Amino acid sequence: MNITVQSDSTRIQRYFSPESQPAALAQLRGMFDTLPPLQCALIATVDGHRLATAHRSEVNTARLAAIVGSLCGLGETLVRETGHQQFRDVLITSSTGISVIQRLPEPGQRLIVMTACDSDTNLGIVSNFTRRLATELAKLHFTTMAPVPA
Repeated sequence: MNITVQSDSTRIQRYFSPESQPAALAQLRGMFDTLPPLQCALIATVDGHRLATAHRSEVNTARLAAIVGSLCGLGETLVRETGHQQFRDVLITSSTGISVIQRLPEPGQRLIVMTACDSDTNLGIVSNFTRRLATELAKLHFTTMAPVPA
């Protein structure tokens, strides 16, 4: 099955330089080679805007980005309210799939990645590969950009 890679050219340039954008999209696309059961990978802003997606089947990527932004915010709030520290990710499992949502480390902390695989995939592997993707994307983040208002 073909993999569709899309980006919002206006939004992505706020977070990645023109030189690093192809590498960021290649990282997203490369997840499908690294993690064959992957169904969808997404880069979104914390306020729920889609920057880029790669997916095997049709999915409403704008809606997915909004959901991912909300879930990340809820996860961070839950961590604070329970007295835990250093939010890492949100893991969602269902009878047919696994999704991992993670905020990028600095300097990309205003961005989130999400990966979704079928339920036969090992949860630890999905989480590990999502964390690696977030780390690699943070390295490509456009560090000279002006701060984005919260």
